[in-house]
Amino acid sequence: MLTPPDPPLRSQAVVLRLIEGADAATLAEAAVDPLIQRYTFTQRHPDGVDVEGWTSEKMAPWSADTARFVIAEPGSDRLLGMITLHVIE
Repeated sequence: MLTPPDPPLRSQAVVLRLIEGADAATLAEAAVDPLIQRYTFTQRHPDGVDVEGWTSEKMAPWSADTARFVIAEPGSDRLLGMITLHVIE
């Protein structure tokens, strides 16, 4: 099982931290961005993107082979992006 780093990974330029409830609105906004839809595996429904499902998936705890980080701005902690890492054995 992968475990999150404690404390979060931090440098002067960026913070990699866990996804928090306060990130949900920004994630929901991102889910409907055409470029994010094009370059990610965002699940689409016939009538559009499943924003609620996509956001819930990103907020899920880490699994044995998947870790998700928010890329945040130091100081403000504003969500800039996110990264998902998959362990492949």
